[in-house]
Amino acid sequence: MFARIISDLVEDALSEVAYDAYLAGFNYDVANNRRGMQISVSGYSDKLDVVVGTIVRYFRDLQVDPKKLDVAKEQVR
Repeated sequence: MFARIISDLVEDALSEVAYDAYLAGFNYDVANNRRGMQISVSGYSDKLDVVVGTIVRYFRDLQVDPKKLDVAKEQVR
């Protein structure tokens, strides 16, 4: 449940840059499974490291708005 909340919050935060990445030919997915979280990225290989680095930074530097946390908690119930 915690991993789902975190991934939902990161996805929300990434929405700021996700559209630009999509227009540049990149796709990403953050998924949860029994082993943990999985980040999948596809697109032009010469910039995949930049996309992955951006996603990891969003995970590392996530600052949670309490209202968004409440919404995320409600969605997993």
